Amino acid sequence: MDIYRFIDSRDMREHLQKLNYSFTAPEAAFLVYWCKSATLNEKIAAWREIIDTMPNCAMAGRMNLETIPDFHQFLRDYIDLQERDLRRFKEPEGCVYVCKLSRRGELCGDMEFGPFSDFDRCLSAAIRRAAEENTVNLRIIKRPMDPGEDLTWDDYCILTLQGEVCQLDCREFNDRDLDLSIAFEGMWFDFPTPFHAGDIVCSHRWPDEPFVLTDLCTWDAETLRRELPVSGYSDKWLSNLDRTLARMRAKGDVSDMTCSGYTMSGDPGEAIPFVFHDHPLNNYLNLEYYQGPLKGIHKLLKPISDFLKGNCNIEYLLNAYCLAQQQTMLENSIAWFRNCYNKKALADIGILPKNESSREEP
Repeated sequence: MDIYRFIDSRDMREHLQKLNYSFTAPEAAFLVYWCKSATLNEKIAAWREIIDTMPNCAMAGRMNLETIPDFHQFLRDYIDLQERDLRRFKEPEGCVYVCKLSRRGELCGDMEFGPFSDFDRCLSAAIRRAAEENTVNLRIIKRPMDPGEDLTWDDYCILTLQGEVCQLDCREFNDRDLDLSIAFEGMWFDFPTPFHAGDIVCSHRWPDEPFVLTDLCTWDAETLRRELPVSGYSDKWLSNLDRTLARMRAKGDVSDMTCSGYTMSGDPGEAIPFVFHDHPLNNYLNLEYYQGPLKGIHKLLKPISDFLKGNCNIEYLLNAYCLAQQQTMLENSIAWFRNCYNKKALADIGILPKNESSREEP
């Protein structure tokens, strides 16, 4: 089967293809689960093909995963749960359905409409409205008409803009189904990656939010010594790194599949932009090389990248960073003055109230 089709990141997909990487059944099943571009029907078909074509195995229990003695049977049970949840989701059972659209551009934000008495009516309205709006995400939410005090969340499904179900999130009513529903979230895998410290990367889901990669959860102490300048780590930290990696392989879950890097203050209009170290992604499988030009505050990432790659010394880093920061601050100030001037001009011709423009004048 073409398991690479279920790797959303272009660069991760191409790297594993070049290596002709041999997947185990759990690795392949996890990639199918994690894929955000596949429909539920496509995932179920892929899991069935894994059962039919890949060797069976067991998985030891870990902190957030029950022992799986027979992985093929686990997949059969998981498929059965997904199909049961979908049937149950489509049955009203004293509930109503609400559609939620996420939009981009001038219409950015979420729009919720409904309620509808049944799933099919809500779905038809959702598809029609998604075609009329600049929609990037579509979901249908199922809510009780008379919710009790113990209700803590809504059931929902995420769909393609054509109305095909991609993901379900439903309450489970017994411990066995609950353990089964969260099983993939309790797994952790060490896949080869093409990335190095200093690479300017992003998530394939947020391609306009670059950051400079410093380390991956799969790197051991030897790798980190090779990847980072000596100033990038301490001996004490390195002494714990291999033990941490061994613990991840034995007990980690999907929340531990992280990467770290230098990212920018969140607001592109910050008067004084700054860099901070963070875990920008919750799963390194989403990493891609950043393709666009660095604009605004993101220009500050270039000297950091050059330094980590060994292309410049600390003096160049500091001077280049300070210069880029001053340039960004100047651009932000000019943009702010232009915005104030434009609002004053609009107020002068009566499009905006006078008091609104005067509040923002310098």
